[in-house]
Amino acid sequence: MTYWDNEVDVLVAGSGGGLAGAYTAAREGLTVLLVEATEKFGGTTSYSGGGGMWFPCNPVLRREGVDDTLEDALTYYRAVVGDRTPAELQEAYVRGGAKVIEYLESDPSISFQMFPWPDYYGKAPKARLDGKRHIIPKPLAAAKLGELSASVRGPLATDRHGDPRPDYLIGGRALVGRFLLAMAKYPRASLRLNTALVELVVEDGAVVGAIVEHEGERTAIRTRRGVLLAAGGFEGNDALRQRFGVPGVARDTMGPWEIWVRRTRPVWPSARIPI
Repeated sequence: MTYWDNEVDVLVAGSGGGLAGAYTAAREGLTVLLVEATEKFGGTTSYSGGGGMWFPCNPVLRREGVDDTLEDALTYYRAVVGDRTPAELQEAYVRGGAKVIEYLESDPSISFQMFPWPDYYGKAPKARLDGKRHIIPKPLAAAKLGELSASVRGPLATDRHGDPRPDYLIGGRALVGRFLLAMAKYPRASLRLNTALVELVVEDGAVVGAIVEHEGERTAIRTRRGVLLAAGGFEGNDALRQRFGVPGVARDTMGPWEIWVRRTRPVWPSARIPI
């Protein structure tokens, strides 16, 4: 029997790409708890100078008059990826990307612009060298985020070299900041820094929750709808790199170095719920 300390619809681990999942769940009316193991939001996403996304024929590109087609984009994508992933998955990505951007842009806090970045494999069939399949998040003034801006990781030059933090968030930091700004509208969404997911709780072959740890104290979170794993850190573990044949060494990772830093106590209810 598991005794639960808290219960939510969705638990998200990781605040880089995980923010998109947490935002979507909150927007669709679910209760969400996002946990981030470090002291800042964004993970390696915040170190992306462009924050670029390859979603052909999305509304941002259509507004710019781009004459691309999903069929051409899919031809290029399949030529590049080959049979390394299922064809159905490739088609879902290429055809579904535009709908994702349309969904996100319907929120005024989330905005993108075209960025002319050519397809990487210029000799592949239906490649576009004019960069008209590429978008990036629009820059976001740090002042618009208020106190939250100090909780966004990066940029890289600040974290690694101590450069002053800029007045605008760009690239991956802009994407992270815009998701944080958008999520602030949903009181059923909670975000916790310095809190790591350390164990999944599995019952009858299904994940029903997880154990998170903050300042040495572990808390059991039951999830009614699921757990979204979007945490990084693999690249910073030499033992895992060696075990799974990942080249290079952890020393050279571009991922955040900080794992255990200043903590604050969690504020969710402590009542234990037996099942």
